[in-house]
Amino acid sequence: MKRFLIHLVVPLILLFSSCNLYKIVPEDRKLLRKNALQYRHKEIIKPNEASLYILQQPNFYVLGYPVLVGVYSIADPKPDSTFYRFQTKHPGFYKQFVNVFSEKQIYQLKNYYVSLNKTIQILGEEPVLIDTSLIEKSSNQLHYVFKNKGFLDNLVSDTIIPLSILKANVHYRIDEKSRYSIDSVNHDIASSYAEELFSEIKENLKTKPGKYYQRDYLAQDREFITTFFRNHGLYDFQSSYIKYDVVKDFDAKSVDVYLQILNKIIQQADSVYSKEFLPFRYDKIKLIVKPQGEQTIKNARIITYDSLKIIYPPYKYYRPKLLREAIYFSPGDLYADDAVFKTRRQLLGLQNFRQVFIKHTQKTDSVLDADIVLIPLKKYGLKASLSATHSSIRPFGLSGEASFVWRNIFHGFENLSISGIYMFASSTRFTSERKNFFNVKELGLDISLTIPRIIAPYGRKWVPLFMQPKTIYSIRYYSQKNIGLDREKFFVMNKYRWKPNGIVTNELAPVKTNYVNNKNPERYFYIYTAAFNTLKNIASTYFNMDIGPDDADGFIDYVLDNVPSSSPVYREVKSIYERKIRLTENVLVVSSFYNLTYDTRSNLFDKDFYLVKFYLELAGWIPGLYSQLDRLPVNQIGQKMINKVPYSQFVKTELTYIKYWRWRKKNIIALRMMGGLAIPYGNSSNIPFVEAYYAGGSNDIRAWRAFELGPGSTGGISEFNEGNLKLLFNLEARIPVYESHHLGLFVDAGNIWNVFDDIPYEKAKFKGFESLKDIAVGSGFGYRYDVGVFAFRVDLAFKNYDPALPEGNRWIFDYSIKNVTLNLGINYPF
Repeated sequence: MKRFLIHLVVPLILLFSSCNLYKIVPEDRKLLRKNALQYRHKEIIKPNEASLYILQQPNFYVLGYPVLVGVYSIADPKPDSTFYRFQTKHPGFYKQFVNVFSEKQIYQLKNYYVSLNKTIQILGEEPVLIDTSLIEKSSNQLHYVFKNKGFLDNLVSDTIIPLSILKANVHYRIDEKSRYSIDSVNHDIASSYAEELFSEIKENLKTKPGKYYQRDYLAQDREFITTFFRNHGLYDFQSSYIKYDVVKDFDAKSVDVYLQILNKIIQQADSVYSKEFLPFRYDKIKLIVKPQGEQTIKNARIITYDSLKIIYPPYKYYRPKLLREAIYFSPGDLYADDAVFKTRRQLLGLQNFRQVFIKHTQKTDSVLDADIVLIPLKKYGLKASLSATHSSIRPFGLSGEASFVWRNIFHGFENLSISGIYMFASSTRFTSERKNFFNVKELGLDISLTIPRIIAPYGRKWVPLFMQPKTIYSIRYYSQKNIGLDREKFFVMNKYRWKPNGIVTNELAPVKTNYVNNKNPERYFYIYTAAFNTLKNIASTYFNMDIGPDDADGFIDYVLDNVPSSSPVYREVKSIYERKIRLTENVLVVSSFYNLTYDTRSNLFDKDFYLVKFYLELAGWIPGLYSQLDRLPVNQIGQKMINKVPYSQFVKTELTYIKYWRWRKKNIIALRMMGGLAIPYGNSSNIPFVEAYYAGGSNDIRAWRAFELGPGSTGGISEFNEGNLKLLFNLEARIPVYESHHLGLFVDAGNIWNVFDDIPYEKAKFKGFESLKDIAVGSGFGYRYDVGVFAFRVDLAFKNYDPALPEGNRWIFDYSIKNVTLNLGINYPF
């Protein structure tokens, strides 16, 4: 603890001692330390909501000190003037400098000085000095906030409370008075059709007699009425035609609300007159496929299908039936905003069009024509990239990636994607065997076909087109040579995806097949050196033998054949042997899964939302069902095999919760909680390595590297540690510093364990609540360069609670550089 205080406090003292707040705070001004709000009805208006209307917010403080203001204070506020004064006061030095260098170098030196001070100011934070005019405006805003909630007679007072020579608080006191209720609501609707529509929804409006008056409800009712009208034929209706008048009764503390819906205003030349709203219906609908950059379509093909006129360029063709199904309005239908929105979304969701334009032409007072213009993407797309790689076991590598897309391959908006990756690198694992510099090769091939509908019996009945259905067929092949166990991976999947609304996304895979072929299992002890070192130590200590990696298998056979099974040496060697068998055996996983995502995020830039993910996978039920119909061969430990490979059986489920909060307007607090469990059954006594959980890494518990943490309190029993139970907790503050530059402060916690399987290590097993003491904790800070759709991330993480250490010595508070774990990442970890 003492070392922690030294490492934390000393840098702060050095920083604060170099700062001078007095020089940036004028004598007659004070820094804003805190805004205080005092009022009664906090259940109606939350303090966090009310504080958003205060125009001045305090700076960021640590231990009562405005850290970023301190950084800002280091800078010279007027560097140009300072440089000029220096020239004036030291003419001799200036003249000598010009003689030695030049006027140009003086000018460049001045630019450096100015740029340095501006950079310091950017890294810091300008002091928030109390401004009485902004306090007055804040009080006015608070008055209207409470007034809009029905406290029409509220009074707001503000007081500046000095704390020291430099700082003061601002206290806002709101006396709400009585809250007004609605006594009556009266309607005056000019158009008969609008009145007919209004009668259908008036009971659903929020503004009703007997309720408390809230101005927000008037705005919500106006939007609700406008949306309903425009979805029922009133193409030219606008919210500006809805007027409200509110009359107060001071004695009864109530209001009367008068709602008026006007006729539409028509302007022709110098004449202006009003006219009743009439419902619009479609007459002609035309769809035009127009390549980008072409003003006219030469040699166009014209097809009419189900009252839809389709105009193609000569070299483009999409099945008319599928185009017609993507359009949610027809001749004779009432105009509806929802139908137009769904049509645009559906056409863009086909992933064959760059842009979709829907233009309406008003033919009469109640008739519309519609032109739907589609700007198609190119039929073929090709991308290629070349990059360099670096890691602890691959000092240097080069990888090339290429992808090819064939759109609308069968004229039904089907997209075929083919991508490949090839990498060759230098590995430090096998320097003794290396014959050339690039001794590692990896090859990957991915073929995917996406169809914008459900290819299954009754697929269109259960999942209509407005849910943006997709059927995806994927085949992948991956080969890794001269690193690890030289693996080949084959992956085949049939998956369905659909979105019943803008919040929920469903994914269902009836069949997912994953086959892993370890081509060189004899290299195991070259890769898993921790296991070999344990064997080498046993051989030297108990048998006076010196073994190498090639002798390890023979030594294991010798021990298992000649040492009593009750011996600790036997049990240790057998556990190493069983882990080797598990990690080197070929794996066949045939499974089905369902994935549900509930995401309240409105768009990519929404920073106040929550997300829930649920995942359920059932592996081995298809081979298990087949084994009941046909006898399958069995290996030496009783596992049934398909093509000489035992198939895996397990149930896997995960639940993830992610929540973002806005804090002080621009700052973000992000939380993630995740739990996952995989339970083997039937043909399996453990989870295959490719389906197990690991902990650590730049998107996980950042104080540990990937695969380094756990399971349990073992401290890492191998180079690649995994388990079948995982708990994870992340809390992160994201603070914008300047433009695209952000600061991150985070705490990570979690671990992996083994449960309901045959893993022999007691320290790795989850034993209920008592195992929660093995949850690792790390914290740290980082830098993010965030441009909105992309972020580059650097995180410095430190271990705070290490379950691998003896109990009583697990807490660590040493933030020295030697204990840091550096993480580089693209985008945020969650």
